Amino acid sequence: MIHTPIGLPIGAETPKEIAISILAELILARSSRSAEREAERLALTSHEPELLSYLLSSREPCALAVVVEKSGSTPVPTGAVMAVNQFGGIVGTVGGGCGEHEILTHALETLRTGEARLVALDMTNDVAEEEGMVCGGRMKVWIEPFSEE
Repeated sequence: MIHTPIGLPIGAETPKEIAISILAELILARSSRSAEREAERLALTSHEPELLSYLLSSREPCALAVVVEKSGSTPVPTGAVMAVNQFGGIVGTVGGGCGEHEILTHALETLRTGEARLVALDMTNDVAEEEGMVCGGRMKVWIEPFSEE
């Protein structure tokens, strides 16, 4: 998976023009990878059929966690959903790792108290380094109890 750019074919002749064509190829490669990563993130968070089936078939209460706001680089897009049952079982995801563990903890507390809450996750470099996160962004996740009633 090594890519060695030699520049886009833009008719570059001088060293400066060749440098620009190489930079243009680097930008093209980076934006292509960004599009691939976004497609992977959307696939990762497209659990709507699983969630709907779980919510309709389960008679036990759960907490729903929904990413309602994000800024910077985050593991999932706005709208990602996760359901948590009273035993800590999950369906869906809000990104995995330390951030998801924190949301899981808040979801269990929401189930215990019955009180909805908004949780802010800070995955910026300073905080991320201490917690082992690699994203560098921020997310707000709304968590509320859900039951058949």
